[in-house]
Amino acid sequence: MAVPIDIAHPRTNHLTTDLPVVGILGVVATRIDSDLVAVPGARAQALLVALALAPGRMRSAQALIDEVWPDEPPRSPKNALQTHISRLRSVLPAGVLESNRGGYQLALDSDDTDLGRARVLTRAAEGRLASSQWQDALDGVLDA
Repeated sequence: MAVPIDIAHPRTNHLTTDLPVVGILGVVATRIDSDLVAVPGARAQALLVALALAPGRMRSAQALIDEVWPDEPPRSPKNALQTHISRLRSVLPAGVLESNRGGYQLALDSDDTDLGRARVLTRAAEGRLASSQWQDALDGVLDA
């Protein structure tokens, strides 16, 4: 099922708790209320993926630069990183992207990413399969 992406949707300060806030499986996008918002640009997408792989964990600016520009960093890597951080802030709900002198983090739980939710569903299905609960394993994945 294709999910419409409405990049004109206005920002809100409300996180929807029953849907992931960040999607990195497939189209890299964020969710504001129930709308997916595309993340523009390959570098901004790479930055969001790097942050979403470790939600709630502070990542140093240098580590993010190394991940976003693995082959050759730009001439002013910290300025380039800041530009992409600003782009991400414009498509994330307010307060989700935090920064301090040590770096940046997504102020999210792993369940707030589609990857985190997929991992939870996988573990639950594996547990049911190990107990020979075949239908329950299938229903748990299909109901998600």
